[in-house]
Amino acid sequence: DNHYRPDGSDSCLQCDCYPVGSLSRACDRQSGQCHCKAGVMGRQCDRCDNPFAEVSPSGCEVIYDSCPQAIEAGIWWPRTKFGLPAAVLCPKGSVGTAIRHCDEHQGWLPPNLFNCTSLPFARLRSTAEELSRNSSLLDSSRVQQTAAVLWNATRHTDAFYGSDVRVAYHFSQSLLQHESTQSGFGLAATQDVHFTEVGEGERGARVETRSAHSHGHGGHVESDTADPAARCQNLVRVGSAILALELRPHWELIQQTEGGTALLLRRYEDYANTLAQNMRKTYLSPFTIVTPHIVLSVDRLDGVTLEGAKLPRYQAFRGVRPADTETGVILPDSVFNKDLSSAEDAPGNTTTDHKHHHPNGGDQEAIASVIIFHSLASLLPKRYDPDKRSLRVPKRPVINTPVVSIAVHNEEELLQRPLDRPVTVQFRLLQAEERAKPICVFWNHSLLSTGGTGGWSAKGCEVAFRNYSHIACRCSHMTSFAVLMDVSRRENGEILPVKLVTWSTVGVTLGFLFLTTLFLSCFHAMHCNKSSIVSNGAVSLFLSELVFVLGINQADNPFMCTVIAILLHFLYMCTFAWLFLDGLHTYRMLSELRDINYGPMRFYYMIGWGVPAFITGLSVGLDPEGYGNPDFCWLSMYDTLIWSFAGPIVLAVSVSTNKPR
Repeated sequence: DNHYRPDGSDSCLQCDCYPVGSLSRACDRQSGQCHCKAGVMGRQCDRCDNPFAEVSPSGCEVIYDSCPQAIEAGIWWPRTKFGLPAAVLCPKGSVGTAIRHCDEHQGWLPPNLFNCTSLPFARLRSTAEELSRNSSLLDSSRVQQTAAVLWNATRHTDAFYGSDVRVAYHFSQSLLQHESTQSGFGLAATQDVHFTEVGEGERGARVETRSAHSHGHGGHVESDTADPAARCQNLVRVGSAILALELRPHWELIQQTEGGTALLLRRYEDYANTLAQNMRKTYLSPFTIVTPHIVLSVDRLDGVTLEGAKLPRYQAFRGVRPADTETGVILPDSVFNKDLSSAEDAPGNTTTDHKHHHPNGGDQEAIASVIIFHSLASLLPKRYDPDKRSLRVPKRPVINTPVVSIAVHNEEELLQRPLDRPVTVQFRLLQAEERAKPICVFWNHSLLSTGGTGGWSAKGCEVAFRNYSHIACRCSHMTSFAVLMDVSRRENGEILPVKLVTWSTVGVTLGFLFLTTLFLSCFHAMHCNKSSIVSNGAVSLFLSELVFVLGINQADNPFMCTVIAILLHFLYMCTFAWLFLDGLHTYRMLSELRDINYGPMRFYYMIGWGVPAFITGLSVGLDPEGYGNPDFCWLSMYDTLIWSFAGPIVLAVSVSTNKPR
């Protein structure tokens, strides 16, 4: 009695009916629905439909001066006066204080459980605070123990509170930072076999290593728990757990006061670089770690294995592969060039051949580290390079690919020079619908103006290929890359009627303008200053409409978009200038005694074509990046540059409409 068994379940659960709102302690044997009093709802009969009513012995009772007693997030919130917060203990299985505000108009607001800490993480919190104050307490042995304990706490926590994420974040970045400063066998990844021992119940992590003897032939052997190359698993698995998309609200709060995901990205980059740099010293084999949200691969490359190779190399991976195997990196063979090619050709150089070849006498080798963060893009702060020369941010920006970090070590040194040939990063889009205008970007950690932890920039990157579901980028440097896109419905055909109207009306306009210009040019009897002014105005309007039509789909090409915007600025100003001159000439014909309809047109040409050219040239010189943006090839309505167009037009219209006395 007082239990139920859901369909498909082998165990029974307690009914746990709320005694105040239920008629009995029994419930439906399959659904678990308790028998509620009139007006009371919920499986356990603990809720009211009215947000200002609470469950009472007689049913639901409306409370007029307070928020009612109610249950939410496993907590019974006491009756609280309007405008005041309620502070109660966190739910069972956690410690801390939960907060919920009572609003006079909305009733109870959503509860804030950020400061709650699950019991496994509560035991770690004091240690995390101690390490954040004094990182010298860490050594190889303690790193191993702490990483194992942290992973154990992570995998035994079903739902993370904000404080859980913060504790795991502090631990992870401290451990990663410490490991990034180690070298050789001082790395924890080369020490105790229990550092990343895979126990029962492991959730979604798989390691595979390639032996040093088979890496050039694509042979793979699955590692056991004692393989040194597998011992960095714990740090990767913890990072994967706390970088889940559902934890985004927690990260947004953390990043208000701390580095957050941007700092964690930096720490993982440095850690992967350290592993790659020490691969030869510690005799580590190439390996790949796959977790739900992070893939970390450290691989050894030479002239044979590099050609056409895409990293990570999933083709011979025997473990559980990630859902997205298309995202990866193709490195150019220029990673083997060490800026010493000229020295190699110099006469008398006898040391270069020995320095830049494998110790066994083979070809040059490079160690590449690749990290793919499948969920990080949505968690990173929305910060962008303020320099418009580097990045033109779309109106509705969104990162629509995984974040891919790349680093190459040549002769145990990080390759930092600009590449002779660009690295190619291939992405599978996270969402294909309603996404437009791709921009290849990288996370620039040195952008202090964006808040101190960096931001997205586009210097040195360009789109190489794009189809409906994939994008390839080429970049002249190596760091963490992604693709920035615009949220748009233009690719779904919803603006097809607008397109038809635009093309048809502009086409008719161009036709009539052409006929007007042709008519005025062919009838010599009508040649006069008046007709010349009208003809010039028609030409400028014809050209502006033509450029507008040609530039409709050029927003994805920054250079062409800029040229289109400059031409439109000039031609539209010319159109208004000739309209102004038409009115001025008519006024002069009526007010001056002499016949001014015949004579030189130098003054009119200077105003109609020269002044717009001068203003446009001055605007281009002052702010060339103000022309064109990812949305349209025109001036921004929110930039002061728009007044270089609006100002002269307002002046011309004001003068034209002003009645002379």
